[in-house]
Amino acid sequence: MLDVTLSSPSRITKSNDQQYWLDTEAWTEAMGKIVIPPAGHDENGNAIIDENAAPWTAQQYLESLAFGEKTIQVNGKTASFDFDAELIVA
Repeated sequence: MLDVTLSSPSRITKSNDQQYWLDTEAWTEAMGKIVIPPAGHDENGNAIIDENAAPWTAQQYLESLAFGEKTIQVNGKTASFDFDAELIVA
């Protein structure tokens, strides 16, 4: 077992079924529009997006996913670690 300490991410890359991709190291205004939090949800549960909202910066996105320092144990033999609900991010 190996103890690994994680802290807030300094870079995030993300893809959603080839509909969009994000990379905080190569941020664009289009990416910033994708991550704007919804202004609410309609009666069907669909997100309501404010089309006039300013796009988020990469820094705002990183800060929205920040978490406190966390130590986990990694099993080197199986290349896995135990599930930890506190580390799940959107």
